[in-house]
Amino acid sequence: MDAMIDSLKKLGLNETESVIYLQLLKRGSLTAIEISREAKIHRRTIYDNLNILINKGLVTFFIRKEVRYFQANNPDIMKQFQEDRDRILENILPTLNMFYSNKRKDPHVSIFKGLDSTKAILLELMEYKKEVLWTGGGFKLLDSLGYSNEIMLNELAKCRMRIIQPKTKKKDFLKYFSESRIRFVNKKYASEVSFFVYGETVIIGSLLNQEMFVIKIESKDIAQAYKNYFEIMWASAN
Repeated sequence: MDAMIDSLKKLGLNETESVIYLQLLKRGSLTAIEISREAKIHRRTIYDNLNILINKGLVTFFIRKEVRYFQANNPDIMKQFQEDRDRILENILPTLNMFYSNKRKDPHVSIFKGLDSTKAILLELMEYKKEVLWTGGGFKLLDSLGYSNEIMLNELAKCRMRIIQPKTKKKDFLKYFSESRIRFVNKKYASEVSFFVYGETVIIGSLLNQEMFVIKIESKDIAQAYKNYFEIMWASAN
């Protein structure tokens, strides 16, 4: 019974409407008093919800000896509900999407904390088909995520990526990224903070108190500013 009520609620009925409708389907015609007694719901509430069900076309009534009896209509009528909802959604969806697109012109900022969300962001980044720009943080980012460098570097190497990192004695990663794809700056500019830029998205990540902290910014103008900054560094790096 509870499962059926939950299903009816998902179809748009409230709990009281669902209880009443199921009662009438199983018992046939009932008066409001009988429904109230069996459902243990106040009679005023029963009348209010019966009127809603009548307006929805799920319940009708007839009068016998000056007493009003209520009965359920064929459940197939609920198919029409869904068709009506689909038609309404189809009509308003273009306008809703227009509102959403206009809103998204403003910078959209999301803050993530923890390894799982950070890994998800990196996976999203690696699915991007055009160029990705990566600056700073060295390869400590990969270690902090618990990835083997071998696994993650192989995945990152598949991306169209240019990288700027501080100079380091460790050159093993050069077998993953050709010299044309990676440049170095003086180690005095080394930072624990990394940023990635792709499309209209900027990802800024840092390990704070042994926990990964990431900011995701979706903005055409901000992404372009970071790209400009990258290009200035790229031109002066070697």
